[in-house]
Amino acid sequence: MADENPSLSSYLELDDYLVWSCVGTLAESSDQGVSALARRLRDRLLYKCVDLGAIDHRFLDGNLTQILTVKLQNKPGLSVEYDAAVSELYTKYSYEKDPLKKILVKVNKDDSEPRDIIDESNLRGDEESVQINRAYVVDNKRRCALREIIGGL
Repeated sequence: MADENPSLSSYLELDDYLVWSCVGTLAESSDQGVSALARRLRDRLLYKCVDLGAIDHRFLDGNLTQILTVKLQNKPGLSVEYDAAVSELYTKYSYEKDPLKKILVKVNKDDSEPRDIIDESNLRGDEESVQINRAYVVDNKRRCALREIIGGL
């Protein structure tokens, strides 16, 4: 089966148990990158995300990411990974027209009722999509340090 091209139905047969078993095996891999990522996932040491565009709108076009990368070369303990994605914007829906498309969220644990996500998100507007640029660091201490550096740009 290893030399065959798996079908969609083969992927759909994977269950949580099988996937987590593979993560355990990958954590012992001789490939240091694969091993480190699998151990972090297994041990729930997930990377911390910084939404660069939410901190500074100049990151929305991606140009400031290059400047940040150069600035971080002087910070050896602050390893940063980046990704960029296009996100669809939220639009107002009415319960009557299309109730399944309405997204309700509780922003604060003390909220008595959920609110429409359009009222809470910056992913809304007249355009159909928005570019999102994110940075990832290994822990909250480094996330705070990254935000401080971004504030100085």
